[in-house]
Amino acid sequence: MNLRVTAATFLAFIVFTEKGKKFVLRMSMGEVQDKLPKDAFARTHRKYSVNLSKITSIDVQDNLIFIDDLSIPISRSYKEELLKQLDWMK
Repeated sequence: MNLRVTAATFLAFIVFTEKGKKFVLRMSMGEVQDKLPKDAFARTHRKYSVNLSKITSIDVQDNLIFIDDLSIPISRSYKEELLKQLDWMK
């Protein structure tokens, strides 16, 4: 499952699939995150959640995740938990 979830407004989120389909969900990002598999998706920012298996690189210094040529920010509040999920920290 290749999904990327992006906040368009406070309660409307755009879900992008690997086949280029786009869906709009009207719920909070917390509700979206709760519906995703915990071991497969991580919140990286108040506006982003990513499929961990699709991450191609991470720039820890600049707080960015890359999925191919797409850069996604990592906020300070989600960085430690994200790195734990990726097994970069114990």
